[in-house]
Amino acid sequence: MTRWLYEDSRIRAVTGTTLRPGGFVLTDRAIAACNLSEGAKILDLGCGLGATVKYLIEKYHFKTFGAERSASFLTEAKAHHPNLPIFQATAQALPCRNESLNAVICECVLSLTNPVQQTLKELYRVLMLKGWLIITDMYLRDIGIPCGKIEIQEDQTLSCLNGAVSQQETKRRIQEAGFEILLWEDHSRYLKELAAKLVFEEISLPGICTKPGYYLMIARKVLRGQGSGDYPEPLSSHPEPIRKETNDAE
Repeated sequence: MTRWLYEDSRIRAVTGTTLRPGGFVLTDRAIAACNLSEGAKILDLGCGLGATVKYLIEKYHFKTFGAERSASFLTEAKAHHPNLPIFQATAQALPCRNESLNAVICECVLSLTNPVQQTLKELYRVLMLKGWLIITDMYLRDIGIPCGKIEIQEDQTLSCLNGAVSQQETKRRIQEAGFEILLWEDHSRYLKELAAKLVFEEISLPGICTKPGYYLMIARKVLRGQGSGDYPEPLSSHPEPIRKETNDAE
């Protein structure tokens, strides 16, 4: 039987309720960059225990709700926060109206969906024109085994690494789905920090692929074939100047 790494109680003891490297640091960075207004409608895809949903509602006063496929996660989240607006759904069939959302956040989730292009097609559907797509996830920094092609074996522990692909392939998928990429930043240091904590706790991770990285990407929905190559609007209200793409992986 296959298992998801984030369901391991030992992993969750290290990551906390966010279940990902870096916690809310990159969430705050992305929100500041996008300059979303109070009351913006935001979906947290793969919301897990609802940590980001709760955070965005309480700190930014967004109309945030979450979609999660795991019934056990939803049950646990509701036990602690009964009124949290989260529901069960798959990434390929969201109960949202066409062009109804200002932003979708996918934090360590996109690489877990299959097929990825169907997920991106669904996100394109529910986002307004110029709506924001915010992604943090794993990618492959070295040429090696393409993790997304690995055959899943019985009794295997699965993680974001199973679906990780190169930076080039990640961008290709996003652009082909109708999004214009405005920002790519490497934040592999947060992955290294998490790995160090797991080692300290004597928790071993499955050796799935070559050297992984961790990135933040911000993209915007455009009319297919009409990406400008420049920002539709300046990314603003950010604590540091943002270049269109950065890659400080080393």
